[in-house]
Amino acid sequence: DPPDTAADAQDPSASPEPAYALQIGAYADSSSAQRMVRRVQADDRSARVRIKREGGRTLYQVQVGPYERRRRAVQHVDSVRTYTGNAFVVQIRPTP
Repeated sequence: DPPDTAADAQDPSASPEPAYALQIGAYADSSSAQRMVRRVQADDRSARVRIKREGGRTLYQVQVGPYERRRRAVQHVDSVRTYTGNAFVVQIRPTP
């Protein structure tokens, strides 16, 4: 498979808004999440932090992508897993 670069992350044949990402970690502090994002971006991959508040707790989720189609995200799980040992597909917006 080709590398998952920022330019490669979007499937040009899909709808204009991304629907999926690969989550590689969730941190209790934003500085740890930002360090991971910088590490991923240093490899020319697109990454961001999504903030999730639940039960009085805040988690900083590091996600790689976005991807237009779930299938496309799944193709990159193994290569992205190298950062933390963990990677799974998350839906970031409802699909039509």
